[in-house]
Amino acid sequence: MKSTRSKAPTKPCRRTPVEEAAVEANLERRRKRIKPPKIASGGVKDGQPQVVADHPDPVVWQTALEQTFGTVSYDAASLLVTSANGIVQPDPGKLEPVALNAILGLIHGINPTDEIEGMLASQMVGLHRASMDCMRRAQLAGQTFEGREMNLKHAAKLSRCFASQVEALNRHRGKGQQKVTVEHVHVHDGGQAIVGNVENPGGGSAPKSEGQPHAKQIAHAPQPAMPSQIEAERATVPVTGGQG
Repeated sequence: MKSTRSKAPTKPCRRTPVEEAAVEANLERRRKRIKPPKIASGGVKDGQPQVVADHPDPVVWQTALEQTFGTVSYDAASLLVTSANGIVQPDPGKLEPVALNAILGLIHGINPTDEIEGMLASQMVGLHRASMDCMRRAQLAGQTFEGREMNLKHAAKLSRCFASQVEALNRHRGKGQQKVTVEHVHVHDGGQAIVGNVENPGGGSAPKSEGQPHAKQIAHAPQPAMPSQIEAERATVPVTGGQG
């Protein structure tokens, strides 16, 4: 199914404040990032589809292609483009520029910053497409109950795999790490600090002590008493042979 942009209205349209803010935010996002690369078909040579840069400046196009996959290697980007084309065109001797450009746009939106993220982004797009295809097959007219059940199970597995890829990407980017900061903890003599929420026997959290800063508490173990000077001297005196 091809989508077409609607023609501009003949009458002037006044944007609402929400629409104006959304348009401005989208334009600002476009200004901050290079546009995703577009590919045109250059025919087939020696059984391999030829890729043609769809941009007047080949250097800018190559830069956009490499940034899409988070790499500075054109060879690595070309390999990932071939893999991305396989998502939409199983025949390696054919090229689907329209669908491939859409795939590149999705990967570009994930914004990989290195090769690992570029490969993860490519896999995520492939998993999403496969999952949606299984869902489509499950809803086909005349689909049998067994066929519907099988496709929905495959879609569920692919969706879980997609979610695990998102988690892997976030962990790689450092978003999955938890950091706990404790500041200004005071433990007086005979006191004990506890990590976590403290509840009263009657329910609810324990009241905070007056004058104490509202900070998380740390487990405090009683320390053994320091030995006196005499005990320290006794411990360091050597024992000669024959003495008890």
